Amino acid sequence: MAFDPISAGLTIASVGTSVLGGIFGADQAGKNERAAKKAAKKQAKAVNRYNKRKFKNDVFNFKQQREYNYETALKAYEYNTQVQNLKYDTQVRAYNKDQQNYANQLEFNNIALRQAYMREQNVMRELSAEQSFERQNTYIDALKAKAAASLGQSGASTDRAVMMALAEKGRQLAVADASFTGAIRESNINMFDIAINKMGADMRAEAATMLKPVNPIPLVKPTKAPMPRFTEPAEQLPGFVPQSSGTASILGGISQGLGALAQLDFTDPNKFTPAPTPFPTEGFGTGSNPAAYGSMGITDFTGNIFRQ
Repeated sequence: MAFDPISAGLTIASVGTSVLGGIFGADQAGKNERAAKKAAKKQAKAVNRYNKRKFKNDVFNFKQQREYNYETALKAYEYNTQVQNLKYDTQVRAYNKDQQNYANQLEFNNIALRQAYMREQNVMRELSAEQSFERQNTYIDALKAKAAASLGQSGASTDRAVMMALAEKGRQLAVADASFTGAIRESNINMFDIAINKMGADMRAEAATMLKPVNPIPLVKPTKAPMPRFTEPAEQLPGFVPQSSGTASILGGISQGLGALAQLDFTDPNKFTPAPTPFPTEGFGTGSNPAAYGSMGITDFTGNIFRQ
């Protein structure tokens, strides 16, 4: 088979391309690495700046909220203290008024007691006067009967008439005494009832009185919440960027080119060993078939169409 100079040229060009690609790839990798490091530093700087600002704002907001809570609690304490004092003052005034009403009620009960006693005493005075009049009438009637008997005939009948007059007098006096004694006993019972009623009225008045108010327990005055310790955020370092080796990229390109050269058969200077892949499916370069060049109308360096 004839020597294929086009395939050999394409193979050598591929080797050069691989070497140049390795060199340019190493340079691009270095640029990408420097750009990545710069971006990582910029991001770390932005994160640190945000963390510091956020930490400062968090401390400020906590202090503001702490002061607000304390001021609110202090206002509530002062208001509740005023309400409590007002309620206590109102209770004291109500208690004093109630005590005045209680004293007035006791005085009224005393007046009612005296009036009841006076009425009972008036009744007893009337009974006593009536008793005196009755006794006087009895004595007068007895004297009249005795005088009338004395004017009559003397003797036993006269004496008997006098004795009957005296007996009637004694009966009438006994009846009057018994009636007056009963009235005195009834008056004593009435006086006792008056005293009991007065005592009951006093007890009911006392039971209706208010309890004496006591001083309220002072409210607990609010205090500020303790100030916690804040820990500043740790400074963030730039992220790790893996370093690429320019030498390795160049050696990789050279290795790829040498691999392409290794596909050539240099045992026969007039023979070129192509790659197993046919040309129409893989395109130009290594592995092309000279027969395929001829079928496509491609000529060699002398202008002749390639033949198998």
